[in-house]
Amino acid sequence: MKKKVIIGVLIAVVILAFAAVAVMKNEGSVTGLSGKRTYDIKAKRIEKGSISSYITASGAVEEVDRAEVYAGSNSKIKNILVEKYKKVTKGQKLADLEAAQNATVSGINIPGVQLSTSEPSQEDLTSPIDGVVVEINVREGSYGNTMQPAFVIMNLDKLQVKANIREFDIRSVAAGQNVTITGDAISKEDVVAGKVASVAPIAKRNITMGGGETSVEAIVSIDEKYASGLMPGINVTCNIETNEKTGIIVAGLDMFREDKDGNRTAFVVDTKTNTVKEKKVKTGIESDYNAEILEGLNEGDLVVIDPQPALKDGAKVKVSENK
Repeated sequence: MKKKVIIGVLIAVVILAFAAVAVMKNEGSVTGLSGKRTYDIKAKRIEKGSISSYITASGAVEEVDRAEVYAGSNSKIKNILVEKYKKVTKGQKLADLEAAQNATVSGINIPGVQLSTSEPSQEDLTSPIDGVVVEINVREGSYGNTMQPAFVIMNLDKLQVKANIREFDIRSVAAGQNVTITGDAISKEDVVAGKVASVAPIAKRNITMGGGETSVEAIVSIDEKYASGLMPGINVTCNIETNEKTGIIVAGLDMFREDKDGNRTAFVVDTKTNTVKEKKVKTGIESDYNAEILEGLNEGDLVVIDPQPALKDGAKVKVSENK
């Protein structure tokens, strides 16, 4: 009986030992015969490269060249010679006009003063720019209206974005910076490029549902070869490249451990002892995935990727190196 009990106890101990090892393996570490914990880690060597930092700003596409053509109120539209959304060239006739008889204001008698509504007559209306007719606000047989343009022409080959830069970001934005433009109306496969053309010298307060925010308007010119896929009025996001450096030491953001004060450290592997050393790291500009290394890491260092919370300075590791 005692023999059976002893055998049962031994079996239970063995099972518990295997369970403990399995749990420790699941946590990314195992305990060796020496009793010191060994961590399974992935690591990558630090290299030199290039990095760009960006800020984002929302905006809307608009035309650069726009012309509004008016017909005088004493001019009758005889023939409309163009169609809406059709192209026209500079100087092309838009409509024939028929001059109406001059009409004088009646019912007003001011001694020595004669009032009249007569306006210079027009023989026809022409387009002042190359573009597309986007509005026709008159009909044949109707009279012109000085309060509303008879025709609106836009050059859809020359477009720009009016972007709103957040107050916090404006210090990083300047004319000449490269911009990548994205949006719901732009295919993910298409790359629409532009440049910051100008930055407004004043800020403005925008009222929103949540209260309000301060922003600065920037004009982003769009490279003409990309304009054919865009249209005035659509909403877009501008990714403005505010800084670019090449030939610098770069590390992945997933290599850092950061404390509550924003201080960063990284674990460098000593391949001779298979241990890690925790080093303080100072970073410079950042992209979405990488950061410039100013202090703490050197080219060629083998650095732990995604360090576990339990990993400590001097810990033993088993390295799986990422190429």
